[in-house]
Amino acid sequence: MAAQAETTGETVCPECGRKFKRASALGAHRWQAHRVAGSSPQARSRRRTTKAATGGRNSGGSVGTEVRATAAGDFVVDRDALLRIVFPNGIPVRDDVIRTVSRWLDEAEMLARLR
Repeated sequence: MAAQAETTGETVCPECGRKFKRASALGAHRWQAHRVAGSSPQARSRRRTTKAATGGRNSGGSVGTEVRATAAGDFVVDRDALLRIVFPNGIPVRDDVIRTVSRWLDEAEMLARLR
């Protein structure tokens, strides 16, 4: 649990010491900057859902481009993982880039279904 600043009521990031006025801002910062999963009920629920979907494997280490079968012949590409690999600092906010990336992800799913 994050430490509370004594007088201001701010929460402090235990990893880097940065202060936040809201717990949700701290949670978002810890995930984005330190890849530490949140402790809110919603975050815990997401972790359980992700664990069940990946067969209980912990994906905390490296970012993978996992393709998993959800039903016979129905493959799901982890689009978010692909985007994190290609654009670690986020997708550039340009219409042509966004359209091209979307087509590329659709093609990745199509190729996964051909397996």
